[in-house]
Amino acid sequence: MNKQKFGIFSPILGEKKDFPTILLGNTVNAENSNIVTRYGEVWRRKMREPDLLDSEGVKTQTPDGFPILHYHTFVKRSTATQYLLAFTKAHIYHWNPSTKAFDLKFTCASNCLEWDTEDYNDMVIATNWVDKVLYWDTLGDFEPLDTANGIEYGRAHSNETNIDEASVSGQKVLKVVSTSGYTSADKVIIDRGGAREEEGVVDSVQAGIS
Repeated sequence: MNKQKFGIFSPILGEKKDFPTILLGNTVNAENSNIVTRYGEVWRRKMREPDLLDSEGVKTQTPDGFPILHYHTFVKRSTATQYLLAFTKAHIYHWNPSTKAFDLKFTCASNCLEWDTEDYNDMVIATNWVDKVLYWDTLGDFEPLDTANGIEYGRAHSNETNIDEASVSGQKVLKVVSTSGYTSADKVIIDRGGAREEEGVVDSVQAGIS
C-alpha cells in the first residue's frame, strides 16, 4: 500500500499533530541494546556491551540467561583478595575463578533495570531500586542492609603512619572538640573516602577533649 509522505511541519500540508504515543516502560527494557535507563530517562551506552569472555574470546553466559547489566570488581583489604560480581535484571553472581563458573549470590524480588554498587568497609553495597539496600562481606550471600545490625568493622590501631592490627602500643590519643555523644565501642572512620581512610573503635572516653 502506498503511503503519503507528510512532514512534521510542511508549508503546504501544514503541521502534523496526530502522532501516536506510547509509555516509555512498554518500549524500553533491560534487554534493549546500546541503551540504559537511569532516573526515568533513556541514555545511550558509551561503551561496549558488558560481556565476560573466556580465554578464547567466547562470551560466558550467566545461568539465568539474561545479559549482564553491571559489573563490580572488589578487593577486600583485609585479605587482599579480588572478587568479580555480575548483576543481571534478576540475580547477582560471583565469578568463581577456581571453578570458572558463576555462583548465585542473590535473587531479586522482581526484574530491575539498573544496579548501583559501592565499596564500604570491606563490603559491597548494592541497590537496584526494587529490593532493599543489600550488602555482601564475601561470606555467604547478599543480605538486606537492615538485617546487618552489629556488623563488626574490624579494629585497626594507628601510630600516625603505620597500622598495626594486633597491638595498641604507641597509639595516639584522638582529640576532639567535645566528647559528648562518644561512648566506648563506638566505631570511628577517619578521612572517609580518602586515600588515608582508617577505621577504628573507641577504647575509652575521658572528660574534656581527649
